[in-house]
Amino acid sequence: MSAPSDRPHYRFKEGVVEVTLSKHATTFYARCEPALMRAAALEDEDNNASSPIQANTEWVANRATTENFSKVLERKPIDPIVHGHCQNVVSVISNILDYHSAERSREGKVSSDEFYCINDIWKHQLTSIAKGDFQIWSKAVKFVINEEDLLKNEPLIRERCERLEREQGLVLGPMVESDIKLMLELNTVQYDEGYGRFMIKNSVCFRTEDGNMVAWAGTHGDFSIAALHVLPAYRSMGLGRLVVNSLALAHVRLAREILTTLGGKNDADVPASKLVAHADCVVENLPTMLFMERCGWHRIGIYLWFELTYKRSNGTVGKDV
Repeated sequence: MSAPSDRPHYRFKEGVVEVTLSKHATTFYARCEPALMRAAALEDEDNNASSPIQANTEWVANRATTENFSKVLERKPIDPIVHGHCQNVVSVISNILDYHSAERSREGKVSSDEFYCINDIWKHQLTSIAKGDFQIWSKAVKFVINEEDLLKNEPLIRERCERLEREQGLVLGPMVESDIKLMLELNTVQYDEGYGRFMIKNSVCFRTEDGNMVAWAGTHGDFSIAALHVLPAYRSMGLGRLVVNSLALAHVRLAREILTTLGGKNDADVPASKLVAHADCVVENLPTMLFMERCGWHRIGIYLWFELTYKRSNGTVGKDV
């Protein structure tokens, strides 16, 4: 149950859960989550359950907290559908965490670079599964954009990039190893150089005629947009939008390729409206969230990034780092 090192990710489905595995990250996404999030959102006592706005995905995403989901699970009588979904999801998460723990023990490892991402509604269940032996690193709003919307805008993106190259001398292309230092220095979250090399494997940037990088984005271990940045002197030119949506288009194309090869699906079985690129914005970063919405992305929920802590054979506490 491990991802090939030369691939950014692949997905498999186990029961009701789709899991994205890679060398650096494991992201859990339950297919029942939209229904469970809606139940959690409607549990908010300040909201009117009959309001027509309840159909809005972003309205649900903003209110589907772990506290409200816990209220749903505590309600009497217990909703058998919600209860069944919850049991299935918890079982899959538990099995995968146990598998990683057993593999680490079998290989004699005392540390790992594996991180995990999970919807905030599962936080209380995670506490039970991991017996409190985990550390949350960040809380982020997850944004998505589907292949259908990206393809609609592709001609405009291509036209705009050609004009920038012709009029401003700015050329769109991939990042290279010499760009890692600048990318890491200007990123809000600190990463080591080794992870930086991973991030640029699937990346996009604008360069000036003399080769200087002025706007860029890479790819995280869970196949999400990473390290988006535009130098101050080059802002208000639309470079950020072009970078993020160009890379998102590359992501969905690669995902489609993986699903139709490793995933064994026919191209027609993967509708463009369902195949999405995704990105995380830490909850404190309101400007970036507003930027993503202006770029056509949509909020789908709050997600937690965490690592496991565990007992070494000598009894001391270590971490997955």
